[in-house]
Amino acid sequence: MKYETLVKKLEEHGYSYPSALRWSTEDIDTALHIIGKKEYIKQMSITDKKMLLDAFFERNEDYIVEEINSRLADFLESVTNFEPSKELF
Repeated sequence: MKYETLVKKLEEHGYSYPSALRWSTEDIDTALHIIGKKEYIKQMSITDKKMLLDAFFERNEDYIVEEINSRLADFLESVTNFEPSKELF
């Protein structure tokens, strides 16, 4: 199944798939570069990087979900309490 088809199917079922939630093995390369361990980039296979990415999300899943839920609630609070000015400009 093509990526675009998969995203379309998810969206049809009420899912959102924003870029902030898209992670790949390239993000492992970026993180290794940031922490000064770029020599590991060439040593690691895509499978190794995928395993690290999966392990990261498994280890941090509860925190990530809690943070997103909290920020979503804050956002909804702000947009549902919005009252436009009744004054004319």
